[in-house]
Amino acid sequence: MRWAAWLLAGTCILLGIGASAIVPVLYRVVNSIGGLMPGRLATPSPGLWIAAPQAFGQLSPVLLAALLAAILVVVAALFRRLHRTPFRLADTWGCGRIAQTPRMEYTASAFAEPLRRVFAELYRPTQDLTVNVHPDSPYFVQSITFTSEVHPWFEQVIYQPIVRLFRAVAVRVRRLQSGSVHLYLVYVVVALLVALASVWWGP
Repeated sequence: MRWAAWLLAGTCILLGIGASAIVPVLYRVVNSIGGLMPGRLATPSPGLWIAAPQAFGQLSPVLLAALLAAILVVVAALFRRLHRTPFRLADTWGCGRIAQTPRMEYTASAFAEPLRRVFAELYRPTQDLTVNVHPDSPYFVQSITFTSEVHPWFEQVIYQPIVRLFRAVAVRVRRLQSGSVHLYLVYVVVALLVALASVWWGP
């Protein structure tokens, strides 16, 4: 699968860079088909430049690709020159806490909290906070559980009725597929009779 994707991507790149040699061939193919165009198109000559119709301008895919490659090389060289400090891997900042655990990491919910607050009236999220304390003293908390859920009312109002409708239709249509060869032959005969009747009563 990856080789097929790379092959298609490489073909697109070659067609883009070599457009100055491919476009004249396409012009000749179009001119060879009679009645496709009201007039004969002027076939551009192959070369580095592609002339637009009616002398509007010229374009060189090869030079554009070379310019883009040069820009990338210059940007990479400047980046390496300005960032000579080697990269190092370190733990993320944990608000001054030491020995972070996976349970203390930031989650997607923390980043989406401002948006959830802004669109709370639209999505109507439900939140539940459960605090378990020590049986001997309510001041010693044993565990805190916080759950939050956003009701997908778009799915409930729009998508689920459509899905239920298609499922109901599919259940009724599935009855036609009973696995009986005799019933399938009846379907074929009925279809042939309908086709013959349409031809007979047609104009």
